[in-house]
Amino acid sequence: MAELLQLRGVGYHAGPRALFSGVDLTLARGDRLGLVGPNGSGKSTLLQILAGFEAPLTGERSSRRGLRVGLVEQEPALDPGSTVLQTVLARLDLEPGPPPGLSAELAARRILGQAGFDDPGAGVGSLSGGWQRRLALSAEIATGADLLLLDEPTNHLDLEGIEWLEKLLRSLRSAIVVVSHDRRFLEAVSTRTAEIDRRHPGGFFSCNGAYSDFLEQQIGRAHV
Repeated sequence: MAELLQLRGVGYHAGPRALFSGVDLTLARGDRLGLVGPNGSGKSTLLQILAGFEAPLTGERSSRRGLRVGLVEQEPALDPGSTVLQTVLARLDLEPGPPPGLSAELAARRILGQAGFDDPGAGVGSLSGGWQRRLALSAEIATGADLLLLDEPTNHLDLEGIEWLEKLLRSLRSAIVVVSHDRRFLEAVSTRTAEIDRRHPGGFFSCNGAYSDFLEQQIGRAHV
């Protein structure tokens, strides 16, 4: 698969404390990386570096020319005065254009229908936390980003919402990085797993496979 983005020797400090160092990571189309680690370990910071919004203190980030990156943060900012449809269209307006072959409105209505929104004219402020989360995810996924970064995407989602998201992510061709404490969700969607934790050399360990494969490799490493 064609490589989309690489980190080489990337490190970051929070004040005097090193969060991670020497991180090497390559992402290609179709990768679905689950990222785990203790609170405060630097998972969200690594997402910001992958997105290009934060510069690493050491090492370098390189990406394919024209790479389109989508990021959904833990608490996405939505305009409560906008409608559901307007929210997705506004996100598409920030991109070079909707996915090939689709008008912006058709792309927006399609993803909203898949997400279960019956009324695209509904006000954002009237939505529950779970439906606002669905909307934020839908707006970013509608852009057709090459690399999709999701920070705790199952927060506020009910079981039906989580199952919708699992199915949708497995159908995408994008590279995906998911930060989550929901191990069952990671098991369902991840093809690779990485952990940020100071107990690892450099504070970072990654392997191929879902979360259960990661646990097995961790046990094997502990016995070496």
